[in-house]
Amino acid sequence: MLVHTLEANDIETAHPIEIVNWTNEEGSRFQPAMQGSGVWAGVHDINEEYDTTDADGVRFEDELERIGYKGDAPAEPTEEYEAYLELHIEQGPYLEEGEYDVGVVTGIVGFTWGGITFYGEADHTRPTPMQYRNDALVAAADVITQIRRIPGTLGDRTVGSTGYIDAQPNSINTIPGEVTFTWAFVTRPTRLSSSPTSVSQPSNASRLTRTTTPRAFSAARATTRPTWPTS
Repeated sequence: MLVHTLEANDIETAHPIEIVNWTNEEGSRFQPAMQGSGVWAGVHDINEEYDTTDADGVRFEDELERIGYKGDAPAEPTEEYEAYLELHIEQGPYLEEGEYDVGVVTGIVGFTWGGITFYGEADHTRPTPMQYRNDALVAAADVITQIRRIPGTLGDRTVGSTGYIDAQPNSINTIPGEVTFTWAFVTRPTRLSSSPTSVSQPSNASRLTRTTTPRAFSAARATTRPTWPTS
């Protein structure tokens, strides 16, 4: 829309403008996020990113080839670009609440993604007494409620959520024996290290189940960075 407006009004900029649609910025299907821009910036290795797979085992490179999105241009920065700019809608409420038309970003907040797998014991629902259950989902639910509470203790507009849950064997009449779920926190750098530690230490899981074994893993992480120029 911006470039269209510039063209429609015959506005000539000091430098040429090119439009880029980075591949997989959100990391919804393939992880990590920002795969295209990360490779371009030298943060990610292109061959490692090609080998990432989705939940069904489909390779990232194979899918790019299937849809015709694997280009021939080298995925690396060049000195011909003066700057990189991103125009973005505000996905939060702050501009609207403050009745501002536009906001200038002074920095990019940090984030950390991860997950936990709880291993319990899958049993038949009907004959297994409550006190003998080793329910992985109950243990996971306790930690998920902590993910909701942690941002309130950190402040600084910290947010957190659980966006993915996989309970196995995923049967209506079976006690879950294995549950994997993810967590995502977005916050300032001084708070970033506090979130994963708190999540991986469930407070009430042992009280709610007989024995469950948690295994935490990290999916992605980025620190806060100021935008250019910094002064």
